[in-house]
Amino acid sequence: MVVGSNPTGPNRFFFVVRGQTNIALTWNGGNYVVYLNGSEIASGTYGGLTTLPSTADIGNNGGSSKQSFHGLMGDVQVYDRNLSVTEIEQLYQDVANF
Repeated sequence: MVVGSNPTGPNRFFFVVRGQTNIALTWNGGNYVVYLNGSEIASGTYGGLTTLPSTADIGNNGGSSKQSFHGLMGDVQVYDRNLSVTEIEQLYQDVANF
C-alpha cells in the first residue's frame, strides 16, 4: 500500500491499496483527522465545507466530477458526530476480524 499527499493541493491524499483497507475521517467543522487501519495518518484544518447541497457525493469534493473516487467501497458509514479514537480503532477491529 502507498499513502501520500496529493501534490495538486492541500488536504488531499491518495491511496494505492491492494486488499481490504479501513479509512476513517473525522471533522468537527474546522479540524480533521484521517485514520488508516485504525491509526492516525494525517490531521489538519479545513473550513471549506460550510454547507451541503441536497445531495452529497462520497469520494469527491462535490464541486467537480473530475475528482471522483475510482474504485469500490464495501462499507460506508456516516455519523452526525465526531467519533473518538477508541471508536475508530474499534470499527477497524470489527472489520479486520470479520
